Amino acid sequence: MKPFITACVLLLVVSGCTRTDQWTLTFRPAPSEAPWAYAEVAGYYGSLAQCEAKGKGLKRLQGDKGQYQCAQNCDKQGELLVCAKVEGNGNTQP
Repeated sequence: MKPFITACVLLLVVSGCTRTDQWTLTFRPAPSEAPWAYAEVAGYYGSLAQCEAKGKGLKRLQGDKGQYQCAQNCDKQGELLVCAKVEGNGNTQP
């Protein structure tokens, strides 16, 4: 019984360390050329499609005047959000 419990605990520890890359959604209600701020993070998603769908929905709720971005490998640097990979980007045009 003890080896079974040990195996279960080990499985939980290993599976907790492996995680698919998440997509970070940032959103602002008005378009801007300013760098993205950490305070503008609106959520985290498992796929680019989920992130873009939520970004488009938030933009639609703002009367198509908002701006969103979906990115991976983001870090907070001071008040800014710096991301290594940007794939989804809601442009400033409706």
